[in-house]
Amino acid sequence: MGGRFQRRWGRYVLSVAALSLIIAGPAPARQTGPKPKPGATQTAPPVIVPDPPRPGPPPARANPSLITNPSWARQPVPDYPATALANGIVAGRVTLRCLALPDGALSGCEIIEETPAGQGFAASVITAAARARLSPRTVDGAATGARVQFTTRFAAPVVVEPAPSPQPRRGRP
Repeated sequence: MGGRFQRRWGRYVLSVAALSLIIAGPAPARQTGPKPKPGATQTAPPVIVPDPPRPGPPPARANPSLITNPSWARQPVPDYPATALANGIVAGRVTLRCLALPDGALSGCEIIEETPAGQGFAASVITAAARARLSPRTVDGAATGARVQFTTRFAAPVVVEPAPSPQPRRGRP
């Protein structure tokens, strides 16, 4: 009878031990190493926290696109410069770059090239550009501004002299 009693008692002891582990939880971890001095506070090792990432450079300012083949609502029509005409210049060329506003007006025009220089061609084109209008460019239904570059070619006006009137014939009718 001793064997059966020991088995029963052994199962009982194991059940109580398992139940106490469930209720109490695992035993606390034992500290290894030197014991702290009485009254001293324990500090954890320092935690190194990285700095937050630095913001990158600001995004590059988007340059407006460059229109090189504009669609005109009102084309610039410059006058032939009187200075060039007086100096016997028969042709000229000006390349201009302007900011096209959303309404089609041109502003901030700059001369890229003037041939021949100093004959009044650039001033004539800038004056004409102030009166000109582009067909507004749209993106998703909204008008947007852009840069426009165009070249204006000049040819001296041809002066047509009236033909002399025929002289009446004298003599026989």
